[in-house]
Amino acid sequence: MRETLKSHLPFIFFFLVYACLSLINLDALPVAWTDEVLNLDPAIQHLEKGVYTSKLWPNPNSDRFFASYLPGIQWFQTVYLTFIPVEIFWIRLPFLLLVWGSILLFYRYLTKNTTLHSLWAGIWVALLFLDKSVFELSRSMRVEPLILFGTLAFLNIQDKKRHWLPKALLLGFLSMTHVYIWPFLLVWIAAEILQLGTYQRILFTFICAIPGIAFLASVNFDVEIIIEQMGFHAQQHTLVKTDMPHHPFLNSLWFRFYPFYKEQPLMPLLFYGLMVLIPLLFLKQKSWLKPQQWTYLGWILGAILVFGVMTPQYRYLPVFWIIGFALILRSNRINTQIPLLKAFCLLLLANVSLSFMGRHAAAVLQYQARNPKGVHDFLHKYLPNPTQKRTLILGESIGFYHAHRGRNHQRYDYGIDFYPQHFNWSDYDHVVLLSHEVRPQDSLIAIYESPKERFKTPAVMSAFAKGGTYNGMRVYSLK
Repeated sequence: MRETLKSHLPFIFFFLVYACLSLINLDALPVAWTDEVLNLDPAIQHLEKGVYTSKLWPNPNSDRFFASYLPGIQWFQTVYLTFIPVEIFWIRLPFLLLVWGSILLFYRYLTKNTTLHSLWAGIWVALLFLDKSVFELSRSMRVEPLILFGTLAFLNIQDKKRHWLPKALLLGFLSMTHVYIWPFLLVWIAAEILQLGTYQRILFTFICAIPGIAFLASVNFDVEIIIEQMGFHAQQHTLVKTDMPHHPFLNSLWFRFYPFYKEQPLMPLLFYGLMVLIPLLFLKQKSWLKPQQWTYLGWILGAILVFGVMTPQYRYLPVFWIIGFALILRSNRINTQIPLLKAFCLLLLANVSLSFMGRHAAAVLQYQARNPKGVHDFLHKYLPNPTQKRTLILGESIGFYHAHRGRNHQRYDYGIDFYPQHFNWSDYDHVVLLSHEVRPQDSLIAIYESPKERFKTPAVMSAFAKGGTYNGMRVYSLK
């Protein structure tokens, strides 16, 4: 027992450091931001009003019924928001727990299914979860933590034929998370069906379809509303929809990711290595003839979808990282003991660790300027108290949390200032804007000044602290 525990100590150390830092900075890194509240709003509206709606999304008729996004994340949020307060820390905590669970599941997968020693299994896990596209999503309220956890849960039982029922439940739910996961689901469902009996095939297919049927039932099987809203969303996320001056494929394969990975410049090269190795292994192993190896095909089809059809986003990468690592490290044709590969991995680990630690250290040093409690006290003091109607809060996303905090939703609504389509100012006594911008044309109510930090954040470390702070936020009266 003691020897077993000793062999896992490096991984345990990594997990504890990762878990402690992410928990300490949970409500501060990042500060409240736009995509976070966009993803959160439909579930909160459902709990407050009994129907999935969102005035924050620009999609047509989303203020009547929200069908702009696959509902997996809303279902998950609706369940846990029933029991927790609308506070940044508590709302982000379930997603962080999913990331912690994903770390444990990936480590278990590598130690059980590859020849990696526990030390090197831990190093590969650390490489993945310290990658920017993974650790920055761990607290972002996006759907990716759900996808990572569900995918790793499936990978850990994929080879066990008797577990076809939990597999069907996992694959069915994952089908309602995001389109880019569908190529994987397609090949996994097909491979599972081929090895089941007739009765089990029918039941497996039905269970996989239940979440999709539930989604259709939620819109009374009105497919037009789904096409209208998701079509609008899809049009904004195609390969040619970009503000970059380069060719769409160059944007897709390089310019979308290079600015994001400036802190971790070698990670894209590793990903491009996966893009070469996985198709080669697929062809070399004739994987199309072996259903148990169709995951290679899912990875290839998924990459074509993301890089050749959709607008590529760094947030799509985590599932490709996880499955790509799983395929490469499990392959008998890849020698993971090559000294050069080990040296490259250690170099990568040093790089991603500096990036991760730098960002968390900056967040700790900027604690006062990132602490939402002081902002809530400030807004409680300076926001107008409506007498007859309500107050509309526009602008910075901390306003969303304040508008739905406690019973505040009875007095306040929150809107994104650049998505004003669904708000009518005549419905409100007051309209205020939260912004860091200096706007001399508007009436300034107050400026938030956070308490002074005990230690000044070095300039080099401030570069890691993306997303800014609440300090200097202004409240303007627009009506």
